[in-house]
Amino acid sequence: MEKPLEVGILSVVNQTARILSKSLSFEEGAEEFLKILYSFWDVPYSYIALYDKPNKVLRIVKSFGLSREEAERGVFKRGEGIIGKVYKMGVPVVLSDLHVSQYLNKTGLRDRLSGRETFVAVPIKVGEETVGVLAFFKEFKRESVEEGIKLAMILATMLGMLYKISQRVEQEKQEWEEEKRMLTEALSENFRIKGIVGNSPAIRHLAELVRKVAQTDITV
Repeated sequence: MEKPLEVGILSVVNQTARILSKSLSFEEGAEEFLKILYSFWDVPYSYIALYDKPNKVLRIVKSFGLSREEAERGVFKRGEGIIGKVYKMGVPVVLSDLHVSQYLNKTGLRDRLSGRETFVAVPIKVGEETVGVLAFFKEFKRESVEEGIKLAMILATMLGMLYKISQRVEQEKQEWEEEKRMLTEALSENFRIKGIVGNSPAIRHLAELVRKVAQTDITV
């Protein structure tokens, strides 16, 4: 029989589930998520890297505990270093020794660590497609590394759900904006004000005001 997950671990899952219930962009949700790792699971350093398809690299989009300069240095090619390998292979990697050659230390964070931390990197997937990597540094005390990996995989799956939801919302928003633009153009070309007679400055001003209001979604 498996050992029950600790209350802190369950809290991380519950709090992450709350993020999914909100209307957040992926980056907003990711920022909240990394704070949850710190508050409920004692993870002082963490980051999320997403694959930038146009430039064919992984970039850190959100981090916790890293300076802006450290995060900006976190750029990895597909298959490069631990992060690149996790993305390419789609499997988690755990390191207790950060001085191995595969760990490139691009961010420079290793120089600030105590040496007792374990590095965990897991793929973020949407279906069968890997879209990024969740990475963090943690001292495992109360639970085993194996339990930590299980939790990390669950959380990465939830991040994948957040990514999919946010992508869909953004797509629908773009489609709605395009429909609104086309409708506005059609109205501007075809709209005629009927039932208003007169050519005084006041009437012309009213007609112009009606045309402007017709191009917005406000109620009048």
